[in-house]
Amino acid sequence: MQRDSVMYNYCANDLDLSVDLHIVMKGHQYKPNDHEYPHNTLRNVAVDLSNETASLLFLVDVDFIPNEDIYERLLSSRYTSKLMELKQQKKYLAIPSFEFTPDIHDPYAKTFGERGEILSLVEDFYNKMVPKTKSSLLELLATHVLEPCHLYYPRGSGPQLYDKYVLANSSYPAAYIRGFEPYVIIAKGFPRYDDRFISGRDKSSFFCELAAANYKAEVDSENALYHLPHDKEVKSGFERTKELFAEFVKEMKAKYNNDNCQNYGGVGREDEFVVRHNNKKRRYTLYELDVLELSFHYYREW
Repeated sequence: MQRDSVMYNYCANDLDLSVDLHIVMKGHQYKPNDHEYPHNTLRNVAVDLSNETASLLFLVDVDFIPNEDIYERLLSSRYTSKLMELKQQKKYLAIPSFEFTPDIHDPYAKTFGERGEILSLVEDFYNKMVPKTKSSLLELLATHVLEPCHLYYPRGSGPQLYDKYVLANSSYPAAYIRGFEPYVIIAKGFPRYDDRFISGRDKSSFFCELAAANYKAEVDSENALYHLPHDKEVKSGFERTKELFAEFVKEMKAKYNNDNCQNYGGVGREDEFVVRHNNKKRRYTLYELDVLELSFHYYREW
């Protein structure tokens, strides 16, 4: 109760009515020990109950924080034409995500897990650790304080091609590969999240359907997301969704009459990035990542 009370007071005092809170009653007996959770049901509720005057939505998980001036940047004249494209075309804008390396992440994760004042801890972490400019971000990348997010699952964010982000001063196209699951700004009217995925592949199934529906991806070059430290969750249910995802891919092919969900989008298929696989450094293309289905960590070379 103490933790709930602290969180409520923080929300009431500091969020200034900018957040809507919705209670969703579960009608299914989920198995926490099997990492079952209705992620996509909750995402659909958030989309359905979003402000009716909003034409664009920012689809992001609760454990990520954007750079503090992202809203002002998106409203600036530099983004006018880009945001109009999102409204007029089947396209989404991916915001690259980063996290702190384990020597910084893990102590914070332990602190967050032991103390109840979660939101005040988040504020403290944000003020002390999160870079305020892209140049500061690049410095932290160069000194291996920050790294691309979720290195244990490179196909999830690898198509954003972080080496391009480092040098880019404008948005650039990204290729879809199976498992791609960025955090994006997208116009309303997109397909719903499939609520059958309750123990893995919940976001990747959504982006699979976007690919089948001929949505194209671009990566933003100015903004960034930062992963809040927390205990790492081992998704033991990931393998159990393998058959469901295979069936989902077949459904997408029948629904949209293409193989986009199975194959990657073509843009940037020859783009390469340095990785470390089996303790050997080499360069892989997105094509190799997709076809070989490798599991490896990026080699942090900036």
